[in-house]
Amino acid sequence: MNSGQTLSKCERISAQKDIGYLFESSSSCAAHPLLVVYKERKEASGVPCSILVSVSKKRIKKAVNRNRIKRLIREAYRLHKNEWLDFLRSGNKEMLVAFIYIDTKLCPYDKLATSLTKVLNELKTKL
Repeated sequence: MNSGQTLSKCERISAQKDIGYLFESSSSCAAHPLLVVYKERKEASGVPCSILVSVSKKRIKKAVNRNRIKRLIREAYRLHKNEWLDFLRSGNKEMLVAFIYIDTKLCPYDKLATSLTKVLNELKTKL
């Protein structure tokens, strides 16, 4: 198994303190159907980027569909993260990033993957 292609537990945001820090005063950008909220991490953790994936219950009613969308977003990130992480390592940055799904219906994987790469490229230009 290629360790560079996994999405480990330490690469996910799970601590309430990190979630609160991310959303208190952060920047955002969007590429439909994703809204990305991001902030530079204040203390070093050894992980260049930690992510959070959120799908609103208000927009997507069925849990099966919400879970599918989260799986697709995580998979798209996992496959496209190496270039993004190399960029962060070269600038010696550590980021917290939240991917928020903002559409009201299911999206195919290819549309999610293209919007995710578009958003990551936009983040690179902003940083």
